[in-house]
Amino acid sequence: MVCLDLRYGWLWDFQSNIPIDELSESEARERGEHGLLYCAGFEVGAALNSRRVLEINWGQDYLGVWFFDEAGRQSTRYAFDKVSPTEMFLSEVMVYSYAGSEYAEPPESESSVSIYYSQDGRLTEVTSSKAGAYNDIVEFDNISVESNYEPLPVFGDWGSVARYNR
Repeated sequence: MVCLDLRYGWLWDFQSNIPIDELSESEARERGEHGLLYCAGFEVGAALNSRRVLEINWGQDYLGVWFFDEAGRQSTRYAFDKVSPTEMFLSEVMVYSYAGSEYAEPPESESSVSIYYSQDGRLTEVTSSKAGAYNDIVEFDNISVESNYEPLPVFGDWGSVARYNR
């Protein structure tokens, strides 16, 4: 997957799709080497839903990937935990649903589904309404989590972790 218009920042302004306190590639690399938070934003196509934003914080053994809907809203987040010096584990998937087509952020979504995976094959799915109430919690045991493992990306080579279909 080719990453177009790759930009780095200390944080990311999701509504404007621009980095906050933009960083050079070398500054972002240095932050990563020191275990400090930084973001990488890029496009993988021309549509609004082809945008990707990564939140990388190796000091917390974390990499998050944000995906967007056609209205440019944050629609899905994959959360990876670093489980070894060379490997990550997809531990959480959050999916947000919105009413209308105007911009909104996840706390303003109509509903959300959170899927939590554990390395021992347990899965918990939590569905929540806009009011924040847990409408439904479902748990599964003995699921295969082989596909949840992902090689730790080399700095700048974000294509593999940025893929939506897993």
